[in-house]
Amino acid sequence: MLVFIGSCPMNDNAGIYTFRFNVQSGRLTPTDHYFRAENPSFLAVNKTNNRLYSVGEREQGIVRAFSINGTTGELTLINTQTTGGKGPCHLTIDSHANVLFAANYRSGSVSSMPILPNGAIGSASSVILHEGSSVIPDRQGEPHPHSTVLSPDEQFVFVQDLGTDKIMIYRLDIATAKLAPSNPPYVATAAGSGPRHFVFHPDGKRAYLINELNNTIIAYDYDAARGNLREFQTISALPSDFTGESYCADIHIHPSRKFLYGSNRGHDSIAIFRIEENTGRLTLLGFESTRGGYPRNFIIDPTGMFMIVTNQRGDNVVVFHINQRTGMLKPTGQVLTLSVPLGIRML
Repeated sequence: MLVFIGSCPMNDNAGIYTFRFNVQSGRLTPTDHYFRAENPSFLAVNKTNNRLYSVGEREQGIVRAFSINGTTGELTLINTQTTGGKGPCHLTIDSHANVLFAANYRSGSVSSMPILPNGAIGSASSVILHEGSSVIPDRQGEPHPHSTVLSPDEQFVFVQDLGTDKIMIYRLDIATAKLAPSNPPYVATAAGSGPRHFVFHPDGKRAYLINELNNTIIAYDYDAARGNLREFQTISALPSDFTGESYCADIHIHPSRKFLYGSNRGHDSIAIFRIEENTGRLTLLGFESTRGGYPRNFIIDPTGMFMIVTNQRGDNVVVFHINQRTGMLKPTGQVLTLSVPLGIRML
């Protein structure tokens, strides 16, 4: 399989690097293909695996559209489009590749953009500015949308806002690529929690939010008819005896539906949870060191056998084997050096 990683050092080596991944051996191998790009901190790939989209996390936010050579992994730029906001840090694409959604962290807005038949990104159809603040002045003095996630039926878009401690909920008009506030328009989280990333369970009945600032995971029941969430559990993503500084980042569910994983930046670990089949409640199983500093993002391969972690401050990418029975992680010995690796996607 092909793996793409966005590297964001403050030099000319910033860009998107292509790797090959062997799902039998877990071996990750660099290729010669590299596309120079400024701050490609988050990547998204369409369902047919022939287009890749990258943010340009900068003052005037941009997104880039690429075609993918499925044999070599080479990227060819199709076009670049402004997001209508500052510092975009997350992208989502609908299953039919009609609309691209961006969370503009620094300007406090979310935007939706049509995707044209050739894969190019059109001008923004919606740019919605969030309002409000919360209790941590230096991090929550203003809105900071951090991710955009479509509901399983793609009728709603959920935007996790770190600055306001809210999950904003929007209805999507797929024909016009426009967003409109839903009813209710948001779900509030605990003051100072800092919502970051969000994932739906494959059963479509539950969802899980990872909070950056108070290092917790919230489990929700999901009402698909109304697009609403009801919290039923909050659990720490850190060890009970940890006293240092740490910030949660990414969250994913194993293909078996049995396990949930979250990354801790500071504790520098992956938190491992079991998902109770009938209730969706989480039970902490343990932690695994990421063998590098500040694990920003990670992916699980489609077979569920391996996890690949990008350590932002460790300047490395580490591969782990996943025990299919216990969900626990074990390093494979594969450690690749890459400056400031952030976004990662696998075809």
